[in-house]
Amino acid sequence: MEEKDKDYPELSDPKWIMDLAFLVDMLCHLDRLNLDLQGKHIFKKGELAHFPSLLKASAQATGATRKKQTARYATLVETLQENFATRFHDLHVKRPQITFLVDPFNAETDCLKAPLVKDEAVAELEMIELSEDDRLKPVLREGTLEFWKTVPIEKYPNVKRAALKLLSMFGSTYVCESVFSTLKHVKSKHRSVLTDTHVRELLRVATTECKPDLRGIVQSKECQKSH
Repeated sequence: MEEKDKDYPELSDPKWIMDLAFLVDMLCHLDRLNLDLQGKHIFKKGELAHFPSLLKASAQATGATRKKQTARYATLVETLQENFATRFHDLHVKRPQITFLVDPFNAETDCLKAPLVKDEAVAELEMIELSEDDRLKPVLREGTLEFWKTVPIEKYPNVKRAALKLLSMFGSTYVCESVFSTLKHVKSKHRSVLTDTHVRELLRVATTECKPDLRGIVQSKECQKSH
């Protein structure tokens, strides 16, 4: 900026620089979903170990400025925590159901309620039976998604449908953005003759995370020898 003769007094203002550093660190924490930080108490103690950018920027400020700024940041973090609590209130209410989703063997057998399931009594019986299914317990170590893929819907229809409904709550907007981006590429003015069926199949292939076992598919086919 100095080389271009442009004056930005904010760049020499310790308070502004600390605000910028605080924003950088907070966005990093939010990016990692580090909600266990308990930032309010850390700031009140004047400890900035979890905010390296702010710690570096605060070295340029006086003791009084640093104390005033950290108290302000403590209030901001507290407000942020309250906003998170309000925003995710529904998830706190659904904690028993989410526990069932990630650890069905230790969840309460009566945690599945309407409208998540149509018949609560039948769902409770399925939960009891599932909790004793030793064949499925090792599968849970492979992850939540892999586990619920393995659970047979014929044996646990109510429980599995409930799990699928809960899993659909956590869909990422990235998937939606990816679909629209792919659609723009697939159905262009140069490919206007594509039918809806073609577009649907192309989008499904382009956005799925499933990887076909090409080697297994090839080995399962018989070679047609020419005569």
